[in-house]
Order: sequence, then structure tokens, then C-alpha cells
Amino acid sequence: MLLPVRNNKLVTRRLVAIYIFFGSVGFVFSDFLLENFLDNSFLLSRWATGRGLLFVLITSAFFYVQLRQGWRQAELIKREKQAYEAETEALFAALSEALFILDRQGRDCQIIPTQTTATYQPIAEATGKTIDEVLLPVQTDHFYQLIERVIDTQQTLQTEYSLLINDRLVWFSASISPFSKQSVIWVAHDITEQKQAHHALQNSPKRSRLLKEISRREHAEAELRKHFALNFPHQGDRKGDEAQLSHPAFHDPLTALPNKTWLLKRLRELISLAKDKHTSTFAIFLLELERFEVVNSSLGDQIAEQLLIATAQRLQKYLCLSEPVAQVGDKTLAIIFKDLGATDDALPLVNTIHQQLSLPFQLEGRELFSPASMGIALTTAPEWECQKPEELLRAAEMAMHNTKREEWSYTVFHPDMHNGAIARLQLETELRQAIKRQQLKVFYQPTVALDSGKVTGFEALVRWQHPQQGIVLPDQFIPLAEETGLMALIDWWVLSEACRQLKIWQQSGKSSEALTMSVNLSGQLLSEQRVIERLGEVLSSTSITPGSLRLEVTERAIMEHDATEIGMLNQLKGMGVELLIDDFGTGYSSLERLHQLPIDKLKVDRSFVNRMAEEKGTHEIVRSIVALAHRLNMDVIAEGLETPEQLLKLRSLPCEYGQGYLFSKPLAGESAAALLTSPEMMNYEL
Repeated sequence: MLLPVRNNKLVTRRLVAIYIFFGSVGFVFSDFLLENFLDNSFLLSRWATGRGLLFVLITSAFFYVQLRQGWRQAELIKREKQAYEAETEALFAALSEALFILDRQGRDCQIIPTQTTATYQPIAEATGKTIDEVLLPVQTDHFYQLIERVIDTQQTLQTEYSLLINDRLVWFSASISPFSKQSVIWVAHDITEQKQAHHALQNSPKRSRLLKEISRREHAEAELRKHFALNFPHQGDRKGDEAQLSHPAFHDPLTALPNKTWLLKRLRELISLAKDKHTSTFAIFLLELERFEVVNSSLGDQIAEQLLIATAQRLQKYLCLSEPVAQVGDKTLAIIFKDLGATDDALPLVNTIHQQLSLPFQLEGRELFSPASMGIALTTAPEWECQKPEELLRAAEMAMHNTKREEWSYTVFHPDMHNGAIARLQLETELRQAIKRQQLKVFYQPTVALDSGKVTGFEALVRWQHPQQGIVLPDQFIPLAEETGLMALIDWWVLSEACRQLKIWQQSGKSSEALTMSVNLSGQLLSEQRVIERLGEVLSSTSITPGSLRLEVTERAIMEHDATEIGMLNQLKGMGVELLIDDFGTGYSSLERLHQLPIDKLKVDRSFVNRMAEEKGTHEIVRSIVALAHRLNMDVIAEGLETPEQLLKLRSLPCEYGQGYLFSKPLAGESAAALLTSPEMMNYEL
């Protein structure tokens, strides 16, 4: 065992003192003896030489002993240091926290290797970088304030934040403590699982009322604390307190992204700055995530929030933005671009955004995509001068809705859109009233077997009986219903009415049990969690057999949905209903995926049927579609038959069923019933 450092120094001093004392006494005493007892100069010289050699030997032995003891002590110290470092390294490696030492400028002076830094390689590679290079701008300002407060007050603070690591959203809880007068030690703990458990608890129906009450009380307490903090602040901490209070006010409580309040505040500053400099060259991009509601309804709000955060962080990173990405709605992000004065300047940014959002996100072991509808408002728009931030934001919203309606990749706002928006608002109001006042009507168009001319079923088609305009066709209000979220409500009403009408026909004896009813199923309804349960309720209440119901889904809707919705189609198929792909040929179906879908029939889009008699190429396309369907054991229904020539060509393919004005236009229930008693009307002998 080594002696303490203080004892080692004391022993060394004593040994040196003893050596000096006895060495001096030895020299003096030996000189005295030699001078008094030896008269021979030769012997005196020899004794002097011997005495010198003896001194060298004794000194060498003394230094040897001292050096050897020093080497042994150094070796023991080295071994103990290595053992201590190994134990310390093993201890840190076993920790689940990430440990950083940061200076006042937010630079990583040292990263202590732990289990977390080994797991997340981007964290381990952050040494020497500032938090500006690692985190998003929306986070850095808050973190700099925390670091400065810890250094100035020499007190520990707590915070929570999220990072996008390897396309996975990871939440951390951090404790920031003073390490020196100019640095802090940052201890971060992965709390992703706790966050997930918390969200799961929030979504629990049994706890929802209790959680709402707790949230209400916490909000009330927070408002009370805010009131006292604002009216009776401590002078020394006022700056830090105001920073902490402003963060919740300008950031979303769930995603921590800057909110609409922050965006309007920032736009107000930019508009004021532009007026002072007599220039106005910035733009706002609004992005509505098209898959957010599907993810939210199928995978839960936690995954949906993670997708929103991950999308914002990816755009922040790859667009090199000087302004943070803001969240202005449940599924809407906003980006400010400065020095952007023309539409042509926006195109490269649009392409970059679409390119980044076309790449998948890995969240909770799932591969998710986040396409977006984009609206752009420029402060240099022709014949329009933005005076208020609310006007600019509203302009971007109108452009975004136009993008969704026209199915474009993006839209730049033009003042003419304002008049169109007012007209659509009026139409939306009237549509909501039409639903309440039962102005929607179901019409029925027959489906005919082409080989026999017999009516085998009907397709239920919704019409709007407008009190002033008369019959309003679906293409005039269905897109608006989809945009405003009314489509699912209309779908369920049409489904119930159609099943009720089918049961009436079956009970009247005018039709056989084999008569079918086709009903369109929108993407919104397909995304609902209770589709299976509600469909079962409709079948039970109307007492029709599941096999007589056909559900039609457009090619685009079915191909845009992920495995969760495809699983729902399998459940629908398991109930006994038939599934059809509507408007086939207009979308972007993968033949491999089509083979995996539980589809019974394909409906060829009317655009192909209308041209097949005049265009040989179109006729070959229809022939290929029919051949493909037959190879997959599916029957084919041709939409939009209007001429006997089209009927003849379809019979020759052979196509099993047809639908169109050649047989009958869509009819009200009473008129459609007449077709069941006059089947000869459907016979065409060519």
C-alpha cells in the first residue's frame, strides 16, 4: 500500500537530513583520524581514495534504493489509476444517461461515454460542436438561456426536449448542473417509453375524464403562477422567468414547435421591417400533412405527433432555414422564407420539400410517409398588398386549399382566390344545411349483365336537391365535402338509405335475393376506426345479407392507404360483402399490390369506355384491363356505356357487366323499381 503524499514527503526530508548529518560527521571524523594516526603520505592518499570510493558506493546504494522505491510507487499509482479508470468507464457505460460538459457558448467540451451515447451514434459524434450545429433553432435559444442561468445562478435546472435521431423521434429529460464557473454538465435521460406510456394513459377511455380534470387544474395553477410571476417578479430572476413563461405561450404544448401565436408575431415583425425598408420580399409556405388523420386514427395521436415533429425537423435541417418551422394547426406546418420575391424563386424550394417528404420516416418500428398539400403566399403578389399577418396567413391557407381541391403539388396565392373562397364558404354552409334538412337524395343506376341484358344490381349515387338551383351533381359538392370532412357523414347516410331501399325491393318481390347494391366508400370513411362495427350495425338494422352489398373504393384511395387500411379491407371481405375498385385505370396501381388486395371486381373508368370505339389504342387498354382482371379471378364492370358500338366491343372482350346511359340514367327509387319489372328494356340484340 502506498503512503499518503504528505507522509512520503516527510519521510524523504528525514532521510535526506539523516544522510547529510552522518555524511558530514563521517567526513569530519575521518579527516581527524587520518591526520592524527597516519604520517605516511602514501597511506594517507590511499585512505582518501578509498574513502571517496566508499562514499560513491554508499551514495549509489542510497539513490538506487530511493529510485527503486519511486519506480515501485509510480507503477502502483499507474495500476491503481488504470483500475480506477476502468471501474469508472464501466460505471458510466452502464448508465442510461447521456453526459455532456458544455461551456457558456454551448460547445461540447467533453462527452462522457455511456450506454446512451453508444446507442445513439449522432450524440457520440457531437464533441466540439455547438448546440447550434446539433439542435434546431427553436430549441437552441431556450437551451442557451438554460445554460446561462445555470452558470450565473450555480443552480440545477430541468428540461425536456426531443431529437430526430436516425429518423426516429427520441424524447429526453435533462438535468443541467454547474460544473465550473464557465461550464455545465448536461445529463440527459431517454424518456421516450415514458412519453409513450403517458400518451397511452391519456387515450384510455377510463381515465379520460380524470385526465381532463387534472389538466384543467394544472392549467388553472399555471395561470395563477403566471399571474404572480408577472405582477410580483423577483428582480434577480425576472429575465429568466419571462423567458420560461414566454416559451409555453409561443410553443405547442405537445410538439414544442412554435405555434400560431409565434408565427403571427414573427410575421408582424417582418411586415413592419419591410415597410421601414420600403421592400417586401418574403413568403410563407403552409404544408398540410395529407396522411396525418389516417395515422392518427389508425396508429394513435402519439405516432401522429411524432410524424409532425419529424417532418418539421427534417425540413428545418435540409432547407437550412433561418426561421424555425411553426405548427399552426393539428396537421399544418408553416415556413417563413425571407428574400423570396417571385414565384419562380419558390419552385426550387417546392421541389426540395416534396423530395424530402417523399422519403419514409421510421417511427416506432413503422415506415411512414408524410406527403403534404402546399400553399404559398408572397408579399409581392400582384394587385395585392399584405398589411396584416392574419391576411398573409389566410392567403396561404386559401392557396393550400386550392392545392388540395385541384390535386396539384402547390399553389401560389392570387387575389382572385379570395372571391372563390367566399363562394366555397357559402356552398359549404348550404351543404351543411342540406344534410340537416335532408335535401340530399339517393338515385340508383342499374348494373346490367352484358350477355343477358338483365339488371343484376344498382349503384347508389347521391344528389343534392338544392331549393334554388335544383339538382346539384356530385362533382360540384363532393370535393367540398371531402375538404371539409363531411364526406364520411354523407357516406354513412347513403349506405343506410341504399341498404334500406334494397331491403324494400327484396321484400316487395320485385327482385330476387341475388340483386346487389353498390355504395361508394370514400377514403375518409375507410380511415375510421369503427368502420367494421358501424357497417355491422347497418346490415343488422336493414336485415340485408352481406353478400348483396358491394362497397366501391377508388383506385387512388385504396393505393394511398397503408397496411392498416388494407387489413380493414380484409375484415370487410371477411364480413361477406363484395369489394370493387372504382375508376380503374386512372390511378397508379401496382399490379403486385393489386394481386394482394381482397377485390372481387374492377370497374373500368368511363374515360376509357367513351373512347374505345374511336381509338384503337384505348380499345387495347380496355382489353388489357379485362384480361388482367380475369387472370386475378375478378369480373369487370364497364362504366359510362352510351352507344351500341361500345356495348358490342365490350361483349367481345368479354366484359361481364356494364353501366351507363345506354341502359338508364340514375333514377329515384320508385322509377328504378320499374326496371326490375321490365327487364326487356335492357336487352340489346346487335
